[in-house]
Amino acid sequence: MTNNDSPALSVIVLVYNVEQYIERCLNSVIAQDFEDFELLLTVELRSTDRSVEICKNFADADRRVRILGEDGTGFPAARNRGLDEARGEFITFVDADDYILPGMFRAMCGQASKQNLDILCCGGKKDLGDLRVEDMDDYVKFSNELFAVNTQNERDYMYKLAVNGRTITAWGKFYRREFLERNRLRFHPEAYSDDFVFNFACYTAAERVGTTGESYYVYYDRRDSRVYTSDISDIERSAEIIWSLYLDYSGGAAADDVRAFAAVRIVSSTLFNLKLKNMPVERLCEIVWRMIQNLKMEPYLLRAADENRFCDYISAVAVTAPAAEDYLKFIRSLREYNTMLAWQEQYVKVD
Repeated sequence: MTNNDSPALSVIVLVYNVEQYIERCLNSVIAQDFEDFELLLTVELRSTDRSVEICKNFADADRRVRILGEDGTGFPAARNRGLDEARGEFITFVDADDYILPGMFRAMCGQASKQNLDILCCGGKKDLGDLRVEDMDDYVKFSNELFAVNTQNERDYMYKLAVNGRTITAWGKFYRREFLERNRLRFHPEAYSDDFVFNFACYTAAERVGTTGESYYVYYDRRDSRVYTSDISDIERSAEIIWSLYLDYSGGAAADDVRAFAAVRIVSSTLFNLKLKNMPVERLCEIVWRMIQNLKMEPYLLRAADENRFCDYISAVAVTAPAAEDYLKFIRSLREYNTMLAWQEQYVKVD
């Protein structure tokens, strides 16, 4: 029986003009065989489709569903509203156009509680449409692992959890609410990649982080989502905010190695986001090269290109050999504008 005053889990879903997807998302939550949760819908009241109506129908039908109306506050503020209102022992986020697989809540609540975790991460799958779902093989793969951060090799821990792909999304995570409150962890109001900034802060504050080899989250790539419609200035500002966090990171002897591969991650993410703008590749490289110079990333990018250091990184994050070879070529292309341009022109052709 669910205790709605203090449930085991709070599920936060942001809702804005998603009538095509929201029922699938909410049904996947309601259908979980673990019932001790509350579902917080931070609904943008300015939605122009049936999103608000659909959410009200779910709230009327299930007392675990609460609607938190928002009025133009934006994604980070809406997420923070959900965190402020949450009453669960653990908190998870589900994007309104995505959905989750059966058994997620029971398995992840059980593991997070048993191991006394601050954060638990699961793997993800990608919805290709036409009822086709595949593993996200292009991102870091998890195993059943516990990182006791005070004893874990901190460099490898940061490589695995704060510098890689899907580890920096808000989805696919269970966060202990007491941990978030004690460390005053909230989403950055200015960052386009607010989940990246939030998770970096979480990983550097956490004492016990776990991963599971199971993939319970299904990501749906829609062309009208925020990642496709963001402004170039937002992408540049987000990179600046993220890099400033890594510059402030106090990881002892490991700090510069972590910064080196964080710089690569920031550059590659910026390139990816700019490519979605369908701009000429020359212009794309101009923007990124200017960013590298303005943020003084060159020494760190050169550090990441060192073969021995790169081998240590690849070993820590368990990247496959062919992918590692291409990744090192990409890192070495970042030495100057012309080599970056040559790599990106080649990449566009094979893509």
